[in-house]
Amino acid sequence: MKKIPELEKVEKMAQNNPNEARNEFEKLTKTYPDVIQKYSLLTAFYGTKNMPDSAIYWAKLGVILTPDDPLLNYNLGVIWARLPNIDSSMYYFRKCIQLKPDYPPALTNLGFLFMQRNQCDSAEYYTKLAYELPNATEQIIMNYIAVLQNCKKYDKLIQTIDYVLQNRRDKLSLNLINTLKLLKKQTLNQTGS
Repeated sequence: MKKIPELEKVEKMAQNNPNEARNEFEKLTKTYPDVIQKYSLLTAFYGTKNMPDSAIYWAKLGVILTPDDPLLNYNLGVIWARLPNIDSSMYYFRKCIQLKPDYPPALTNLGFLFMQRNQCDSAEYYTKLAYELPNATEQIIMNYIAVLQNCKKYDKLIQTIDYVLQNRRDKLSLNLINTLKLLKKQTLNQTGS
């Protein structure tokens, strides 16, 4: 992204006068619409380079200037989860979901954080929300199944596997179909059903 002197001024202003900075930023986006993505991109870039301090700096600046950006809040959730700061991570995943309720990565990650805390009902709730979305991918389906398995919700696990194999087969690779069949068989053997 090219250097924009007006943007540098707004970024400096953001720490002391966030409301005025946000107003000036909104004016700038009319001239430079791509600038809205800057903070999400920089946060993700520094996050992948294992530079959490820089990622958090850009994310916090971005949250001041673009508070309604779900991706920015999601990226912050990921960074805090890596540090690990579970409470902060959960906060930002929830904020992302509040802004974009149908954002599968935030739903799934929040579910996994609950699972880490052995809060299985909440883990199931959030991963199931992602699983029930019409655009649920194979990975999202498996995330939900993993929560059911790890939380020992075997009846729901079997029902979900049956449902997926019957109604979502078109979204599954042959390898996953075989894995699900094997998981069902192992679960039935383990539970004596």
